[in-house]
Amino acid sequence: MEVLDLRKKSSQAKSVGTIISIAGALIVTLYKGVRLTSASPLPGKFLDQLLLSIQSKWVIAGFILLLQSFSLVLTFVVQAWVMREYFAELMATVFCCISVTIISAIVALIAERSNPDAWQIKSNIELIAIGFNAVFVVAFRKAVHLWAVCKKGPIYLAMFKPLRLVIAFIFGIIFLGETIYLGRVIGGASVSGGFYAVIWGKA
Repeated sequence: MEVLDLRKKSSQAKSVGTIISIAGALIVTLYKGVRLTSASPLPGKFLDQLLLSIQSKWVIAGFILLLQSFSLVLTFVVQAWVMREYFAELMATVFCCISVTIISAIVALIAERSNPDAWQIKSNIELIAIGFNAVFVVAFRKAVHLWAVCKKGPIYLAMFKPLRLVIAFIFGIIFLGETIYLGRVIGGASVSGGFYAVIWGKA
């Protein structure tokens, strides 16, 4: 587990880097600022419908993502505690995958209780997507998470979470032609700077 000693430069770097990363993530999410570039035309009707969806749904989605992030960080801390007492990454990964399967099944049953057709696999590509998600997104990722928690601790792993905003921002510009705003640039730079400060403190 992490030890905070503000007299050490490593602890100072980790503390300041964490605060800067969180601030950067909030800036990317809440502050838009002036427009730096114009958006490129977006092909297809799906993206148009996505961007024109009801604003209240975006607020609810943001709140759910906030809860997901909090739960994920809490999971990293619990994993570090469990792996300190029970050092077996493979078995821990199996139990985590079983728990995820049970919880996902319950949530899916509640969400799709009035739509039984949602459980039908209508094409081979859907089956491939499900298999890929099960093997790489759930099992492989969970094993990597447990390994990283054992080697570096929960803070090291959690610091990659804000970095996803920067990656999503870059991919949005490349593939979706999103408009670049000043707030996103400042927030992305803050997240990246804070991330590397924490990595330096952990080194």
